[in-house]
Amino acid sequence: MAIDWGETQPRRLPVYLLLDTSGSMQGVKIVAVNNGVTTIYQELMGDPRSAQTVHISLVTFSDQAYQMPMVPIQQFVPPQLSATGSTSLGGALHLLNESLDRDIIQNQPGRKGDYKPLIFLLTDGMPTDHWETEKDRLLQRSASRPLNIIGLAIGDDADEGVIRQIAPVTMKMQDATPDNLRQFFAWVSASIKTASQAAGNPNTGAGQVTLPPPPPGIVVSL
Repeated sequence: MAIDWGETQPRRLPVYLLLDTSGSMQGVKIVAVNNGVTTIYQELMGDPRSAQTVHISLVTFSDQAYQMPMVPIQQFVPPQLSATGSTSLGGALHLLNESLDRDIIQNQPGRKGDYKPLIFLLTDGMPTDHWETEKDRLLQRSASRPLNIIGLAIGDDADEGVIRQIAPVTMKMQDATPDNLRQFFAWVSASIKTASQAAGNPNTGAGQVTLPPPPPGIVVSL
């Protein structure tokens, strides 16, 4: 006799945070990033829909890139990040591509896969490694199904042209004040919660998310 257990695993909303931890992020910026990651965790845990659906992975990049494995938000422990070294953006994109291949659950007969991943990239500098190959790999992946990637360039030293090649939505923060960074991470939290609610709404188009307007101090880069 066959027993229908129903869908035992709810669909997941994968979220990636790609965070620059190079030496130029020292001081108020890395402090604000640490506080911001904690804010994201607290905000999502306080939202029942997000707490049920969001799975999160942190990718940091300085001299090398490192990834914290994708876990349910309930199991996520905000790390204490420090800033040093160069800006291996290519290494971060490599880890992102590998994780998208390995960790994302695709649609299968009788079961729908993950919702479209939501990817946030934050950097205040220019890449110091070969990043174009991994960028091309990412774009090839999104040719048939565009990825939800949001990039933030911080200050004049960030290369907006590079970020625009990666992120369909690119924003610029001219002044990296603690308050501007705090508001950015609050906006990230609100965006993830909006995406989580949209993912559970049958009237929302597949993968279509209308994000909140960016906070003061941040402009969309055209």
